Parts: sequence; structure tokens; C-alpha cells
Amino acid sequence: MGKQEKIQKKIFAKPTCANLTWSEAKSFLESKGYRELQGDGSRVRFVHDETQDVIRLHKPHPGNELKKYAVEQLQEKLEWIR
Repeated sequence: MGKQEKIQKKIFAKPTCANLTWSEAKSFLESKGYRELQGDGSRVRFVHDETQDVIRLHKPHPGNELKKYAVEQLQEKLEWIR
């Protein structure tokens, strides 16, 4: 199982994963055709190059792990990948 497959399993895990890191989420989104656009402060948008689909996330701070609600947002927005 490759790196991106492992990250995908973490994203879609039930119960919702509480240890998905920002770098894992960013890497996975970029592998699926999204590019990062920095917003104000910790707000970040990921826009899909072909569909223009937008995923909005807050970059976690001070730690590096996404909150559960952010992972659930990813699950909802990325359902088409599953």
C-alpha cells in the first residue's frame, strides 16, 4: 500500500481520525489535483485544477494535526474519490 493510499484510509476512517497531519492532508489533496491558495491568517483554500472545486481548511496551530471537524469536511468534499 502506497503513501497516498494510507493517507486516504486515514481520511475516510470510521470513527473519524484524530491524528491526520496538515502535511498528509496537503500531500493527498495535491496528489488529487488540488493546489493550495493561502488566505488570511491560517485560512487556506485548495482548488481543484479541472473542476474548480474548493476545499477550505484552517491550518492547525500550534500543532500539526487537523481537528476532527476538518477531517469530516475532507470526507464530505472528497466523497467522489472513495
